[in-house]
Amino acid sequence: MSLDPLAILRLGAGLLRAGNRVGAAPRPIEGASFDELLGKARAGEIASGVPIRVTKESGVTLNDSQRARLAVAADKAEAEGVGRAVVLIDGQVLSLDVPTRTITGAVDPGKTQVQAGHDAVITVAAESAPTKAVDGAALLMKLKPLIAPTPAPGESRAA
Repeated sequence: MSLDPLAILRLGAGLLRAGNRVGAAPRPIEGASFDELLGKARAGEIASGVPIRVTKESGVTLNDSQRARLAVAADKAEAEGVGRAVVLIDGQVLSLDVPTRTITGAVDPGKTQVQAGHDAVITVAAESAPTKAVDGAALLMKLKPLIAPTPAPGESRAA
C-alpha cells in the first residue's frame, strides 16, 4: 500500500486548521509541561498506581508496606528509563521488571553470582517509624538557652 503525498499534505493542513501550529511550544497538560511532569515523576511526586506483582516462581513474599514503597521506587525508576533492576529492600535482594512492576526472582547475596540483564540498582528506604507528638512549649523551653542572644562583653545574661 502506498500513500498519496497530497493526502498527507491535506491531513497536515487539517491539523493546522484545528488550531495546532507547526513549531509551537507544546501545550501543558493540566497546567504542567512534559518536563515538569517528568521531573515530578523522577522525584516520586506522581504515582502511577500500578501495583507490584510477584511471580509464584520467585518465591518472594512482600507485605503491603513493601509493595507500596516498591511501587513508588518503580515509578521513579521508570521515569529514569529503567527496564530491569536489582532491588534492595528490607534486607532482601530482588529482581524487578520495571515496566510490568513484576518481581521475577530473589538474589542470594551470600552467593557469588552474576546478575546480567539489569540496568539499575534500586534502594528502597526502610519503613519510617511513626512520629511522636511533640509538646511545642516544652521544646521551646529546652531550646531557649540555645537561641537566646549572646550578651555583649561585660553584660550579664538575664535568666
